[in-house]
Amino acid sequence: MSEQKQHTSPDKLITFFRKHSYSLFIFSSFLVISFIIIYQVNKEKKIIVAVEKNETPLMKLYRNLDFAGEKFPVDDSNCVALLDREIKKNIDHTMPFKTLINRSLGWFSVIEPILKKNNIPEDFKYLPIIESQFTNVVSPRGATGFWQFVAGTASHCGLEINDQIDERYHVEKATEAACKYFKEAYAQFNNWTLVAASYNLGMGGINEQLKKQNVNSYYNLKLNEETKRYLFRLLAVKAMVNHSDFFGLEFKRSSIPDSYKKIKVDSSIQDLNQFAEQIGTKLIVLKHVNPWIKGNKLDNTCKKPYFISVPPANISQQILEQFTKDSTKKNNLDSL
Repeated sequence: MSEQKQHTSPDKLITFFRKHSYSLFIFSSFLVISFIIIYQVNKEKKIIVAVEKNETPLMKLYRNLDFAGEKFPVDDSNCVALLDREIKKNIDHTMPFKTLINRSLGWFSVIEPILKKNNIPEDFKYLPIIESQFTNVVSPRGATGFWQFVAGTASHCGLEINDQIDERYHVEKATEAACKYFKEAYAQFNNWTLVAASYNLGMGGINEQLKKQNVNSYYNLKLNEETKRYLFRLLAVKAMVNHSDFFGLEFKRSSIPDSYKKIKVDSSIQDLNQFAEQIGTKLIVLKHVNPWIKGNKLDNTCKKPYFISVPPANISQQILEQFTKDSTKKNNLDSL
């Protein structure tokens, strides 16, 4: 009886293998493939760790860099080269760059709360640096103010522009208008990097290129030189401001008109010169700190509330002295 069992057991085992050979083959293949995948993943992880350990300090900085939450594509050598170029340009012009950032840091405290109130990422505070260097310049296309609005877009975003007023020069109101644009663009693109790029090229321009090139990332788009540089210029400024020690830079925030008294006006002002005297300042000072006022009067039949900034006496005196110096310098040059 025991002999019979000894002979039948191997037969049963052979029968079992024959019956389940396909399943066993699949199972063993699965084990082999799983082992290969695990081995390869671990190998790649080790390579990545080794690469990161051997990265230069600048590349490590790039790896942690983002714009409005979207990571900078540090593994794209073309993107790295473009960012390197923008940082090098800033370093090559260190003194003008430091002056620009000192001025910008002063204005950040004005625009940051407005961005936050409108749920716009804080990184958008860097746009006026690229757009206007936080100066009231006028572009060849007529774009004006810190946020460089053209008239049509400014009106669409709620800014008042007429013979007496141009609110593109009103920092707070222009920032609110910029936030309106950002919200509209984000509703279309659902991507903050593309929103920023559209501020340079326009929503229509970015949308056209996305469809034409069949991509969904700014970093994959082939764009004109100005728009292609736009995000890299923003990233370069952000990196250098947030890591000033790394770049050997020291910034000093410039003073800004955050302590100016605001006077509410909801009626017409027929003579701004007389109005300035009544509030204890000069017209030239009043228009300097309120560049959105263009004329010498303010018609306001609809009783719209305006808030006019008035600097303290010491600031007013500084402004008058600077105007006197500038005027004397100009007269001396004209006499040559």
